[in-house]
Amino acid sequence: MAKIKNTQTFYAWRLSNENMGITKTWDECFNIVKGHSYAKYKKFPTLEKAQEWLDGGAKYEPVVKLARKNLDKGIYCDSGTGKTNQVRVKITDENGVDLCGVIPLDHPAPTNNYGELFVFREALKYAMQNGHTKVFSDSKLILNFWSKGYCKIEDEQTLKIIKDVVVLRKIFEEAGGSVNYVSGDDNPADLGYHRPKR
Repeated sequence: MAKIKNTQTFYAWRLSNENMGITKTWDECFNIVKGHSYAKYKKFPTLEKAQEWLDGGAKYEPVVKLARKNLDKGIYCDSGTGKTNQVRVKITDENGVDLCGVIPLDHPAPTNNYGELFVFREALKYAMQNGHTKVFSDSKLILNFWSKGYCKIEDEQTLKIIKDVVVLRKIFEEAGGSVNYVSGDDNPADLGYHRPKR
């Protein structure tokens, strides 16, 4: 394999035991793996780590977060898109304890942002029903725009949830609740699907 100059990000990909490699950009990697249902790919900070992963069989390891920050007591939510392109959502407490199990989306999610919006709505409902005063999300789009009614969306099913969320957030905040940002790395509800964005 040709050596790649050291840059900040590398994408290792594997289609089979004989067909694998490393690219410097997500677009290059995406163009190689798209359409291959058994493709594996992962982002790395160094060429060496990417090569180690390929040499080790390109295995996905469970995401283990060794040292989370001391998190505020509250309700945390996340949405993620896995290998199957199916959007999943999760709600936990500050310790990562799953509070709602599998939450079925009311419609097939057109985007991961729809999943983030959907789970934020469910987290607000859960918080209000159970006396929690803080809700956390790692989606700035949802926190800063959609949950305040700022959006340029034409999809009717997304618009319907946006309207629900705007009302719920207002009720929640007027009752003394707060909505807050948490980074994806610190979010205990994180699903571990850190798929690079196109």
